[in-house]
Amino acid sequence: MPTNLTVLRVNGTDYELGKPTDHTLTQDAYPADANTTGNVKSAAYFSTEKLSNVLSGIITDVVPVLEVGDMTINSSGWTYNDGTARAKQRVRTAKGYSIPLKRGDKVGLSDYTDAKYYLGWKLPDESYGAHGWYTADTTIAYDGDYVILLAHATEVNQTGVEELGNLLFIKKFGGHYNPVAVSQRSSGKDILKTTTWEEGYIDAGGSVHAPTAQQEIASDFIAIDVSTIYRMRLKHSRYTESAENSPWLGIASYDSDRHFVRRPTVSTTVYKDDDSEYLEMLFTPESGEASIRVSFRSFGDYSAELIALTDGISWYGYPIREPKDFQGGHNLFLKGVNHRGWGEYPENTLEAYIQSAIHGFNFVETDVRYTSDGIPVLLHDASINRTGRNADGTTISTTVNIVDITYAQSQEYDFGIYKGSAFAGTKIPRFEDFIVLCKRLGLHPYIELKTGMSNAQIINLVDIVLNYGMENDVTWIAYPTGWFTLISNKHKKSRFGVLMTSTSQTNIDSALSYRTGENSVFINTSDYGSDAVALAKTNGIPMEVWTLDEDEDIKALDPYITGVTSNLKIAGKVIYEDLTV
Repeated sequence: MPTNLTVLRVNGTDYELGKPTDHTLTQDAYPADANTTGNVKSAAYFSTEKLSNVLSGIITDVVPVLEVGDMTINSSGWTYNDGTARAKQRVRTAKGYSIPLKRGDKVGLSDYTDAKYYLGWKLPDESYGAHGWYTADTTIAYDGDYVILLAHATEVNQTGVEELGNLLFIKKFGGHYNPVAVSQRSSGKDILKTTTWEEGYIDAGGSVHAPTAQQEIASDFIAIDVSTIYRMRLKHSRYTESAENSPWLGIASYDSDRHFVRRPTVSTTVYKDDDSEYLEMLFTPESGEASIRVSFRSFGDYSAELIALTDGISWYGYPIREPKDFQGGHNLFLKGVNHRGWGEYPENTLEAYIQSAIHGFNFVETDVRYTSDGIPVLLHDASINRTGRNADGTTISTTVNIVDITYAQSQEYDFGIYKGSAFAGTKIPRFEDFIVLCKRLGLHPYIELKTGMSNAQIINLVDIVLNYGMENDVTWIAYPTGWFTLISNKHKKSRFGVLMTSTSQTNIDSALSYRTGENSVFINTSDYGSDAVALAKTNGIPMEVWTLDEDEDIKALDPYITGVTSNLKIAGKVIYEDLTV
């Protein structure tokens, strides 16, 4: 089943990506250019393959094509209804195409006042499913090919796909994808695909010169916001540090009159998922910069590089975390840990942790439990009843323990509406999704290990952290347990917070017993009076405390304390403002 993503123009010929073509791709090794100061090198290899066959390793962003029309969607599949009254009133995924979605992706509408949508899917085992009409965002539970049908609450004729299509988004980690209103995309959304490209290269002065012997292309001006950090991501099947096999990417910035400002240096990160590797580049605008242009120099096949640039790279905007002062020294001496995510959002959800970053936290706390089919998810209580609701928003009438239901069954519940109707449709996230989010937002997670887990399940959590290279950027917290020794054996330099409600010598001795000389151990306590602090000092063990939400309580803390968990307050910021205002 084809998946139409966009149209690519190569040497004057248009190709619909995802559809069969005889065009082949090749790329030869090429040398680095020492004169590309300020550029970033990455790498992409393409064997000689059909264009349609390499897309799965290049395309990372799903942008479906829509058309006016109706369809019938049910558990047997879907059929297209043309020539009927409703065929003029609805908008659907274009005939013959589907949208590849994965578990954890979110589909929804930006406004449900007068609109709704229906989903149909085909899974890898050839089974079909359907559900709708949706009037809230939904998280995809199964990998598969999906179709979407959009309609007004009251059926009215459509003159085009824009009115309904502009409402649709497909949310993946790192961005939102709107298949129609690309010009209206804002922070957190893919903006690179909205630009056009020309042959040539942006030089050190910000001008585009004619291409040399190599293939060179440059983007049009892309508007930017100085309050946003921008992230560019390249996905490819293989990555190499070798300059001889690395394409080069450059950025030039301009003021509001499109006068050249600078060629900024951007930072890079390489990370992996199960089947691909990525290169990410961060760019922080400076005051007076209003737009940027991106240029790309290729020493290999032009068409291959053009695909890699326009469809393998995603450019995202993330709000700069304010106040920036508290991302450095202040947090090093008094860590502000956000308790289960930003307190005004549903707890232990990805949406809450995104808000943690936006509000300036560097550290976030979460709780982990397992479903009956062995998937670790974020949940504080043993049961889902306090934060979970039925899909229609009603209270769950019987006790449902997370350990008694599968992950797929957990996705049938709503974990947002308990906090308000604005959060309807929020789903319980996997631990792995949380770790990926923390990696991408630069958050250091405090992971509370809940009782009832097996040693194998603990090791599985550690393996997930190791898989994303986060082992030195997480803290494991729990009441005194042999799990600390188990984790230390897996990663010798782990950091542990031993939970306690009574800061006694017995509990401190227990915490000290987990020290190996290579790991880091502190006590994390709700008992932080003067006697408790004195005892911690005597034993030479760092102390962090929980959970403080009042400024006066934070300001009254003994300076020996090194971290504060809070629902809304960054402790370092509270004290800094108290001393400097």
